[in-house]
Amino acid sequence: MMVNYSSLGHYTKSIESANNALKEDYTNKNLIYKLSCYKNLGIIYNQLNYKEKASENFKNLINAIPKDTDDVALKQMLASGYFNLGLIYDYVPENADEIDKYMGISQEILEQCPPEKVCIDLYYTYISFANSNTELRHRLDSTKIYLDKAYSVITKYQPDFILTDYNISLGRYYFMRKDHKKALEIYLKVAKALESNPYENTNLKTVYQDISEIYESFGDTKKSKEYYKKSSLFSDDLNENKKKNTEFTLKNILNDEMEVVNISFTKKMIVACIAFLIMLFAIIVFYSKQKRKLKIQNLNSQEDLQQKEIIISEKEKEAAELKLKANTSFSEVLELAKENNPHFLKRFQEVYPEFHKNILKINPNLKSTELSLSAYISLGFSNKEIADYTFKSIRTIESNRYNLRKKLNLSTEIDLYVWLNSIKEL
Repeated sequence: MMVNYSSLGHYTKSIESANNALKEDYTNKNLIYKLSCYKNLGIIYNQLNYKEKASENFKNLINAIPKDTDDVALKQMLASGYFNLGLIYDYVPENADEIDKYMGISQEILEQCPPEKVCIDLYYTYISFANSNTELRHRLDSTKIYLDKAYSVITKYQPDFILTDYNISLGRYYFMRKDHKKALEIYLKVAKALESNPYENTNLKTVYQDISEIYESFGDTKKSKEYYKKSSLFSDDLNENKKKNTEFTLKNILNDEMEVVNISFTKKMIVACIAFLIMLFAIIVFYSKQKRKLKIQNLNSQEDLQQKEIIISEKEKEAAELKLKANTSFSEVLELAKENNPHFLKRFQEVYPEFHKNILKINPNLKSTELSLSAYISLGFSNKEIADYTFKSIRTIESNRYNLRKKLNLSTEIDLYVWLNSIKEL
């Protein structure tokens, strides 16, 4: 499920970051990073309803992968490329064949991989087929087959996975079968889960509408009106206007390269000013401390005074330099994290070398994605911020965070942020 972007500034920053990364030698030498850039650009362009650019980037992703590869990570990327190509089409019955064609290719690729490694991807693919059969083709028997497949694969290999998408599709399945009692039972649970973390308003609106219709069929007018009123809070017109405005803004971004250059220059000037202010502050602190030290040293002999002044000067200078380097490095790591820059993990490891070494002592089998998630958490980012920066859903981040705890053998009583920061200096 894609991230719901909230600001045009974030679009600009993400597009600029991904395009710049594709020009770097490091990115072109690392196929996974290169594919991630194409994928992120495709998702952003599709969010902005710029279908041609979205399709171009997903096809670049697909064409960059060797056709005979046996690498599971590359196969997952390939499946993702086809899956997202299917998402480009408007979700209407006339496009059902094209949507299912690309989803089918994605499913076929994933089913050739070890299921324990691609179970989450398979789960969402099966859910997509179930929804297609429910909403576009009205083949409810086929819907149930794919829902059973989704439930089977995710509960077998990820028993603690949050099944919100599955339950929404299952509720819709029973609603379409006119089994309103069963649908209502599922929908009320789903609505409660979405209300506690409503990052997908479209699903919540649909659930409220169906609940309203179910209560109306039961003759409960009061409840029907209550949920109809809730569903009306989500404005389709607002979403449509946002869609048009973001498309217009994106075209201006693409056509106005000088604007991007000016923005980049402004950012550099801001960073330079901040660095200057930090240096100035460090100098002021240094000389203030030195002055106090000199007063104390006047009580000693001239020879001792000179020697101590040299020592104090060197120590204070070292401290100021270290502080400046630490602040600059931390700011740089934060900026790379927010941009989802492919160099983020490498730079984080350079700034905090003990962190990387100590966490791999606990579990040497951690993947680069899990090391990256650990780095994001240790920097204090929330699940929502991590989801926004890495173009993933909050639910995916929550699931990945839970799996990371398991791999590190941490109980739920332990604060993951505090624990990760404690191993930086072990």
